[in-house]
Amino acid sequence: MATVLAADRIKRLQGKDVDEKPLEYWSDKQKEDEDIEEKEALIEKYVTTPKNAPVTQNKNSGMSRGRLSLLVFLVVAFFVGTGYGVYVMTIPSDSSGVVMTVNDSAFPVVNNTTTNITVTQNTTKTTVVTNTTKIPTRNTTTPTNPTGNTTNSG
Repeated sequence: MATVLAADRIKRLQGKDVDEKPLEYWSDKQKEDEDIEEKEALIEKYVTTPKNAPVTQNKNSGMSRGRLSLLVFLVVAFFVGTGYGVYVMTIPSDSSGVVMTVNDSAFPVVNNTTTNITVTQNTTKTTVVTNTTKIPTRNTTTPTNPTGNTTNSG
């Protein structure tokens, strides 16, 4: 504990930040350290390990031997296949004796011929007139005698 306090004084003289911790913290920490030392001493005293126990070390290199061999096989197969493909491939000759002419086009030929068509329409309008004449009707009445006597004059 004295060494911790001395170290704090040196830090203050150097102008560095010092964590101000209460004295209880340091006393509790010292008790915890003593308890840990006691437990370790008891473990060393009473716990024994057998001398003939086999000790095995696990090799965890990340890849097993099978996976590594599979990876190597795939890489070798890729390069062999690529090499064989290049070997089998034929290189076309540059000197060609055949002359080809192509008359086809991707665009259709458009004829720019236009014809003028003049359309004349003669329309005649006919009007139908209907004349209706009204003939007046006359209502004629014959006088009748209510008594039933007819008089003839004349």
